[in-house]
Amino acid sequence: MLIYTDKPPIQIELGQQGENLCRTVTFNWDKWAERYPGGLLSLYFQRPDMSECYPLISGTSQNPVSWSPDLTAMSAAGQGKLIAKVVVDEIIEKSVIIYTLTVASPDFTETPPDAWQDWLAEIEQYAIQVNNSAAATLAAQLAVALAEQNVEELTTKTETLASQAEISATLAKESEVNAFDAVNSIVEITNQEIENLMI
Repeated sequence: MLIYTDKPPIQIELGQQGENLCRTVTFNWDKWAERYPGGLLSLYFQRPDMSECYPLISGTSQNPVSWSPDLTAMSAAGQGKLIAKVVVDEIIEKSVIIYTLTVASPDFTETPPDAWQDWLAEIEQYAIQVNNSAAATLAAQLAVALAEQNVEELTTKTETLASQAEISATLAKESEVNAFDAVNSIVEITNQEIENLMI
């Protein structure tokens, strides 16, 4: 399925609940790239059962960009949102919201998995690539998501995680080696917070 960001559809069907990597959504953002030189594209998805979006692809110059909905995305039926943003120097220049439809399946009875693990995988991947600004951004978003669980004892810890993310972003501009260590510490802290939340 090909989508042009300058002429997006109102809604797309992602498939049936419980499917995994069965379809591919490709974004062509040529017009945005021409209009906003130096822009980076990010994609976010809001699952039908979630109130917040989670990142799919963060800060890429690749064009076109493809996403295949996995089980995490397809585990809840209903209407969701797919959001594309182009950012230049940390300023959102343009964004678009496309509604998504996941068709209910009577045979699917699994509990929808948390998107946190996907976020962690993405953070770790950016850390491996030493793309620490992107990793720091994702870690900060994850910290906010954890804080919004309204678990009182996590408040201080998630604030610490957000601070670590900011530190990492600063270090990324000064020393890739030190930033790499900082991002790794973010991943460790986040893993621990998720374990605590599951207790």
